[in-house]
Amino acid sequence: MVFVNVGFKLLFLLSYSGSKPLSKVWYFIAFRHSWPMKKKLKVIASFATVSVVFVGFIVLFIRFMPATQEVTAFGERFASVQIGDTEAKVISLLGQPDAKEVEFRLGQKQGFENVYARAKASDSDFYLIWFKGIDVVFTIGINKNNGVRVRAYGGT
Repeated sequence: MVFVNVGFKLLFLLSYSGSKPLSKVWYFIAFRHSWPMKKKLKVIASFATVSVVFVGFIVLFIRFMPATQEVTAFGERFASVQIGDTEAKVISLLGQPDAKEVEFRLGQKQGFENVYARAKASDSDFYLIWFKGIDVVFTIGINKNNGVRVRAYGGT
């Protein structure tokens, strides 16, 4: 019994992050001597259960958002495109691009410097670009022989 009380007090001290509402809850649970130990454990167990369920709902919501599903489905088709495939084959697999440009681009340059260097080194004449989800950009470089020379995707 004494070890559990010490544990609650230690948990309070470790969890104190300057957040007044959280610290008040832990303080109330840890130092409230009038509560029996069984009730303290039930409160902790209930708080933990509610927290796990809440996080689970958030994860499921993000996983099954339409934008996330769209990016995943398109990404699977995008992965099947091979270097040397024709532009017609790419369009049949992925659909019409959202843009056709002479410069390679992704969602951002920072963190994708090696991909930009690879695209610059390729002999691509133009790039087919698809914008999916919130900020994911899929790009395929096509050369004058109508073949895929580079493919990449990225976001912020």
